[in-house]
Amino acid sequence: MNLESGDECVIVEGTASELLDPEATRKVTEAYNLKYNWNMEATPGEFFAVSPRVVFGWLSDSSGRDEGAVFSQTATRWSFTN
Repeated sequence: MNLESGDECVIVEGTASELLDPEATRKVTEAYNLKYNWNMEATPGEFFAVSPRVVFGWLSDSSGRDEGAVFSQTATRWSFTN
């Protein structure tokens, strides 16, 4: 996942599964609608839940003028255990 510019990146590795629980689906749509001032209606099976194993994140200077300095100062790895 990243912004269009690619300057702020996140890579999530893990297991994705369909979100089939109606209550969980309701909570997701409720939070989405509140955040984006929207009226999305969703039914179970239209969302996926990701259980991350490892996540990588970093910032970068897309101009390249920093010779990788931003990346080397911000590259981070998080590990998760279930």
